[in-house]
Amino acid sequence: QPITEIRGRRPRLPLEFTSQEVVGKNREKKITLPSHARPFHILGPMGPSRQFQSVIDTFGRQGWHSEPIEGREVIESSFEAHHTHIRLHAQVFTNLNALSIVAETPLKFDDLREPMALELVMRANKQLTIGNFEYDLDRGLVVFRATNIFERELYDGDIISSLVHCAIAELDRIVPLASVLNQTADDLLDDLSIPLLLEREDLLPPVPEYEGEEEEL
Repeated sequence: QPITEIRGRRPRLPLEFTSQEVVGKNREKKITLPSHARPFHILGPMGPSRQFQSVIDTFGRQGWHSEPIEGREVIESSFEAHHTHIRLHAQVFTNLNALSIVAETPLKFDDLREPMALELVMRANKQLTIGNFEYDLDRGLVVFRATNIFERELYDGDIISSLVHCAIAELDRIVPLASVLNQTADDLLDDLSIPLLLEREDLLPPVPEYEGEEEEL
């Protein structure tokens, strides 16, 4: 079964996002690998593993533009979500038959707000059933990671897509909360409750509506 359920107040999955090329206007585009960068040139004469190929194929079917990382079974993509720009990596671990999705977005805090930002990230983690948040202090990035171990070498495309949707949706959920923290005046920070901030539904990104979608009970 695809992973499509996340506990807590957040957008339902799956969500739709538009892939962004590194250069040029945002537009949907199926994966295209230049001849000099095709996986079978990077990974040796045997070509990409079945696991990695299934990830490439899934990104292609979804219309997500991506580029391979030379010498590794990793592809990189970028997305414009509702609140932020997200950089995403999908890495295959063939020895574990696993896929790791790592999404990140820049968010910096001053010394006064940094402890509260770390509290925000850790409290958000308590709400999760899939993946986890991290804050990269050195690079000023909020990171979301999610990993799935598959039963078969040919990865399920629905699960791959759900992991990507999950990572983007979670980052898009936490960014406006962090922005509230950054915009709160210094003399009012003592009055800002992180647990209550996490309960705010007015800052959630909109949930797309699908034709013919049945109402949830």
